[in-house]
Amino acid sequence: MKSLNYRKERALEMYAKGRLSLEGAAKFAGLYIGDFLDLMREKGVESNITLEMFMKGLKTAKSKG
Repeated sequence: MKSLNYRKERALEMYAKGRLSLEGAAKFAGLYIGDFLDLMREKGVESNITLEMFMKGLKTAKSKG
């Protein structure tokens, strides 16, 4: 089994290249989305989330809450 650090680095790489969504990359890394966002910040990886994607996610979250 691959180490957790390897999976985190690989998830960052795949997210940065657009091969994984934010959610997919977080799952691959074994992290909650918020923790993955923190990791991205620490490593200097920029989010590829557009305002439209954010608003759609916010609307979905509100409808479920």
